[in-house]
Amino acid sequence: MTAEQVRSVPVVDQLDRDGERLVLLPERAVRLVGLAPALLDLSRDWTDVARLVEQLEERFGVPAAGEAADLVREAVDDLAAQGLIELSGHGSTPGEGMIGP
Repeated sequence: MTAEQVRSVPVVDQLDRDGERLVLLPERAVRLVGLAPALLDLSRDWTDVARLVEQLEERFGVPAAGEAADLVREAVDDLAAQGLIELSGHGSTPGEGMIGP
């Protein structure tokens, strides 16, 4: 079984301030907080979700409540629903295709 991979999609522009990020997409703006900005930064290329969990734990430490893998999975799902992250096996294959502007 192949590990699920994710990659962030290109944005028109972004503004980072005080740990938050505002990203501009062609059709709307989205405000990101918590793990989301770091998750997008760490997934500019196809990245295993398990590797993201490790990298985010290194950056932020072990969560006080809940499992890191569950929290990252929730953040990945939220970002995918917003159109900010692409999931392998959901219409794209790592290394194939391009994301349009």
